[in-house]
Amino acid sequence: MQGPAHSIFFRYRDYAAPVSVFLVAFVLRCLFVESNSIALDEPFSIYHAQMGIPEIIARLKTGNNPPLYEILLHGWIRVFGISPLSVRFPSLLFGAATASFVYLLGKEFLNRRTALLATVLVTFSTYQVYFSHEARVYALFSLLATVSFYLFLKWARRPGHKTYIILLFFTDLAMVYAHYFAFFVILLQCVSVALRVRTDRRLLPQYLAMLGLLVLAYVPNIYVVWLRFRDASAHKTWVPPVENLGHLHDLIFYFSNRHRAVYVVFLVLLWAAAHKLARRNLPGSYAGLVAAGAVVPLLFFTGISVFVPLPLMWKITSQPVYTAFFLVASGAFLVGVNRVSRPDTALIVNWFLGPLLLMFALSFRIPVFLDRYLVFVSPAFYLTVAAAADYLIKPRTAFGFISGGICVLMAGTVNPNPGNHRQVKELVRQAEALDTPNTLVVLCPKDFELSLAYHYAPEIFKRPGRLTERLREARVLSVYHADEVHTDGYPHVLYIDAGSGFSAPHKGIYEKLTAGYGLRNRYVYADSLILYDFAAPEPVPGRP
Repeated sequence: MQGPAHSIFFRYRDYAAPVSVFLVAFVLRCLFVESNSIALDEPFSIYHAQMGIPEIIARLKTGNNPPLYEILLHGWIRVFGISPLSVRFPSLLFGAATASFVYLLGKEFLNRRTALLATVLVTFSTYQVYFSHEARVYALFSLLATVSFYLFLKWARRPGHKTYIILLFFTDLAMVYAHYFAFFVILLQCVSVALRVRTDRRLLPQYLAMLGLLVLAYVPNIYVVWLRFRDASAHKTWVPPVENLGHLHDLIFYFSNRHRAVYVVFLVLLWAAAHKLARRNLPGSYAGLVAAGAVVPLLFFTGISVFVPLPLMWKITSQPVYTAFFLVASGAFLVGVNRVSRPDTALIVNWFLGPLLLMFALSFRIPVFLDRYLVFVSPAFYLTVAAAADYLIKPRTAFGFISGGICVLMAGTVNPNPGNHRQVKELVRQAEALDTPNTLVVLCPKDFELSLAYHYAPEIFKRPGRLTERLREARVLSVYHADEVHTDGYPHVLYIDAGSGFSAPHKGIYEKLTAGYGLRNRYVYADSLILYDFAAPEPVPGRP
């Protein structure tokens, strides 16, 4: 007989697993959250988040992301301040919550063992840990995409329960106001509805109604999206265009903790599952023979050749026609997955492969293929790898042994302190040790102003507006070109070259300073960050 105690136990067990996953992921992500400098685009988000909400919205209209993250950070900063731990803490929560929702999604729509394996993979993913340590939108975007697919599948299974479609609306609304690439998620859900409508006609009117409300709610930002798309098409972006299939496999390498053994294991699982899919669903046919005997092995060795010297493969894969073949073949397998798999499984694989292949193909013309822009597909990648293992290995003991080995490999290769390759804290510490009341700091390029101000002039950073002028008053001159350098008789100059070769190549600043000053020392930091210590020559005794 099952009494109240039995039902309470099962309710507790339902919550215990995702809560435990959250705690483990959270603790791992907390370990080194403050070790790296606030740098790259973090100061941009933190600086603008200190403004009023109307100004945040106005300023970000010309940026690469909608304003939701900065608005959320605005409220957080007002309570907790702008210390590294404070501004990165929301991303810690988002990253840990993503692992919990991966577990829930896998358990409810795949099976428990697949869910457990996928959860371990995402929990011990260096790629996911990195974005949990960054005060930027990407951990939030990854979480919202995962929650969106979870709610979508819950609603698709029980469309009579309007709660899920209502929650899906608010999640998707938050997502499209968090990142422009959220529209890939909406597109995938539209395709899934179109494929499911034959079995349940209630889905289409409900989803169209939700989609209509979403469009209405997004009207204020539609023109901004159009302007950003037009600008990216006309002037390209700072993202370099893809050149070959190496870029595609580099992303899988990032997902694999940048470890070759993990990368090979993941490739084996994915392409072995594709091989089994071809053999089972095209038995005895010419197409099945070609797919299983030639195409799948060729695509597998393509991935291996990215990191293992295979001269013949390099010769083949360097041809543009082979890149097209690879994309078409991968797309064909994706179509095959949709034809023979359950709709829930197919949607998860679509979530991983669809945006990945599409954004890669687009990036030959409009470069958008960047690891952080694809953060929203990483939960689907780990779910797909786990589903591939489940598909290939049916015996419980064998699956437990092999998946346990994969988990140990992933946990053993995770880097809980993935660096952002910026040593701004260290540079500023040295600059402060050299600084005197007669020191002028020259900075190039101006793009580095926010990063320097956060560490070197925090009181100025905390007062958004007139940043360049206020830094100049604090003896910090930010420039792009030697013509802008006016030392005004300062006897001591610190020149910070913040990778000027990338955004402001050889503008003669170093040469101008060496013409009037003597170089006392040079301090080199990661990613082309250099601090030069210049001093005016001492007058020779007895000479005017």
